[in-house]
Amino acid sequence: MRCQVFFLSLSKVFLGDWTLDGVSKALDEVLSDDEIDIVLAMGVASSFLVSQRSDLPKPVIAPFVLDAEMQGIPFNNGVSGVKLPAYKTGHLLK
Repeated sequence: MRCQVFFLSLSKVFLGDWTLDGVSKALDEVLSDDEIDIVLAMGVASSFLVSQRSDLPKPVIAPFVLDAEMQGIPFNNGVSGVKLPAYKTGHLLK
């Protein structure tokens, strides 16, 4: 199966000003944007905050979960167990 992927302009890149509150507000904005179909949460803070939300309106990929067990993030049998989010656990620093 093939599909086309289109990346929108840089106006659809949301920054969280390096604070949890700022990242949370950026997530609110991107999740409510009707022009965006899927979200890529590119950071440890955004990946964590996504995992703490119970109702996501669109798919979110959160690739920077450092340690799901330590962070209290749902992770059973290799999956989140939560509708829509996807994340990969592992150690970034070795």
